Amino acid sequence: MRCLQSLALAVALAWAASPAAAPGAGEVFRDCAECPEMVVVPAGSYRMGSPPEEAGRDGDDGPARRVAVARPFAVGVYEVRFGEGDAGV
Repeated sequence: MRCLQSLALAVALAWAASPAAAPGAGEVFRDCAECPEMVVVPAGSYRMGSPPEEAGRDGDDGPARRVAVARPFAVGVYEVRFGEGDAGV
């Protein structure tokens, strides 16, 4: 997980340095040939949790609340294994 966090931080710093080259929302990219595929999650907001009356709701599904994502970020398209995360650092 630490490698993936380092990779995400490196991507964010690269975007800050040259925003014109930053991939757009939903765009899949790699920073290098050996790097994992990443996809850009757009900024925005969503409702997390479920209303009390929802069928099948578990006790830890609420309370529902609005979550805001201030800036776009990248996340791996696939699970990244330990050694694969080192490629992008």
